[in-house]
Amino acid sequence: MPATYDRVKEKVKMLLTEAHWISFTTDIWTNPTKTCSLLSFTGHFVHGTVRRKVILAAMVLEDDHTAVYLAHKLSEAISTWELESKLHVAVRDNAANIVSAMRHAKITDISCMAHSLQLVLRDALFTQTSVEAVVKKARKIVAHFKHSEQACRHLCDYQTSRDVPQHKLIQDIETRWNSTFLMLERLLEQQKAVNLYNVERGTIESLTNAEWQLIARIVKILKPFYAATLEICADNACVSVVIPLLAMLETKLETSVEDRGLLQMKAALRDALRRRFEPVKSSKPTIAATLLDPRFKDAYFTLEEKEAAKDEILHFFCECRMNRHTPSTL
Repeated sequence: MPATYDRVKEKVKMLLTEAHWISFTTDIWTNPTKTCSLLSFTGHFVHGTVRRKVILAAMVLEDDHTAVYLAHKLSEAISTWELESKLHVAVRDNAANIVSAMRHAKITDISCMAHSLQLVLRDALFTQTSVEAVVKKARKIVAHFKHSEQACRHLCDYQTSRDVPQHKLIQDIETRWNSTFLMLERLLEQQKAVNLYNVERGTIESLTNAEWQLIARIVKILKPFYAATLEICADNACVSVVIPLLAMLETKLETSVEDRGLLQMKAALRDALRRRFEPVKSSKPTIAATLLDPRFKDAYFTLEEKEAAKDEILHFFCECRMNRHTPSTL
């Protein structure tokens, strides 16, 4: 294995040498027993006409996860792979220690949109009592089928008789909003089978017609957030889609006549979205990437924002010339 590692490392070093600019993503992972923590360091760059992604380090964290310690570990990885002169931007989550670590290490960084969306939904999803109540009720129904093989067997029979897709119900994880969306979406799909099970077996708490309608409206509101999460988490996702996706979500959160019973939740989502993503329009790497993307150009910017983005791009080109780099890899 050491010989294999050395061969792979040399190949990766050669790839990195040929790249003009390197960006990286980083995150902290802790095992379930809390006995080991790792800090990931994944390089992203263009090699020829191909986008590359290489895991360059998974560093064991042996001390407290302070900003200074994390900055030291990141700087260590950058130095090991000799990336100081070609580092472009880092993507990290919103934890205070990693945000501060980027300042200490003097690394240009942006926040992970998927993590920020997670925080938006966490802030706003249960601001309305009726929403929290119906989600709790849905969890109990799904848990009943998850804990009973016999109940699942009967549900399969009712799915067949009601011509409903034979899909299993999904139990959500409270800390992951997208799993709550998937739970409600699947439960809605299985409405006929679940209702028939309740009529004939009567062993679960039933949902009223009003509650089923409320779930349908919640799913409709959350679906664009789920779609945005999938888009930004795709392996070929680009930072240039962040601002257009935010514009799409803002449009979807506009009040309509179908929002009865959910006006408070929708308003909370709008407020949380604007608060969490307020720095995006002033993030130079983000606005420059969007302006240079031929799909979007300046469609999502005010005149002032366009001028700021152009200045950032020109400044980058000037630095490229001074450092004798090729600017076409931005």
